[in-house]
Amino acid sequence: MKKLAACLVTALAVGWSSQAHAECTYADGTAAPAPGMSEQAKTSNAWGPRFVSLYNNLNKGDQATLDAMLDHRNSALVTSKCSPNDLFWTHLSLVGLSEEDPESLSEGLPEIARAFKLTDQGRRRIPAMLEAGGVRK
Repeated sequence: MKKLAACLVTALAVGWSSQAHAECTYADGTAAPAPGMSEQAKTSNAWGPRFVSLYNNLNKGDQATLDAMLDHRNSALVTSKCSPNDLFWTHLSLVGLSEEDPESLSEGLPEIARAFKLTDQGRRRIPAMLEAGGVRK
């Protein structure tokens, strides 16, 4: 929560460009990844367990949002920039399971929020990863 507050204070103090996501950091101070495909992440065999770990760090409401998106094909999620949920969805985008959906943002929201939707690959792979990780039966 402190990290989200720091990002929002920064956004309000200096304004937030569309490139500002690269300025988000994790609690340990390391830079968050920029959204988009990462060849290294796409080919990593260890990504399924990393997904479960990231999923378990979400609050119950954010987990429920993912479940709802799996059930509703044309849905999109809007989340605050630099929030744990934003970082989760960014990681999904690195391996092609989600993608940014800027058309889902109302005027003014791109300054403080980002939108994501699941890809077809995400819709297929995520339930199996949740099951393999013991999160879902």
